[in-house]
Amino acid sequence: MGYCFLRYVKKPSFSRKRPLLFRNSNLLFEKRSPVNGLVEMCLKAVLRNEGDVGFYFKLVGTYLVMIIVFPGDYKWLLWIVFLIMLTNVVGISWPEVINAPFFNYFPWLPETKMEAARKAISLMALPGQLLLGLEVVLLTRSWI
Repeated sequence: MGYCFLRYVKKPSFSRKRPLLFRNSNLLFEKRSPVNGLVEMCLKAVLRNEGDVGFYFKLVGTYLVMIIVFPGDYKWLLWIVFLIMLTNVVGISWPEVINAPFFNYFPWLPETKMEAARKAISLMALPGQLLLGLEVVLLTRSWI
């Protein structure tokens, strides 16, 4: 009986539906370079995956609620912790994307992959980081 379970192979999901974002697949960056091309492919792959985008919104929403509930003097400290956590969570998606079959069609240099990883992770984490920062500034009224 146990032998039957050893032969399980995960079937890759295949869908031919039209993506919600980047339908025409225009360029995101004006300057064409291997790094920008890899970052663009990564951003489009992550943003077209509804599960990843939904998880990102849930995570940012949870962080927003936690900042609201936390005492006022420590909101900045919590914001810094959440920035690091959000960047690490977004960074987890990089190996999944870069090891996808489509990305293996092209020979990428290790230096290109490292630079593209830094740029892609920072761009993917930026909207959530800005939203969290805006909330902390508004709640602590630190502009006054």
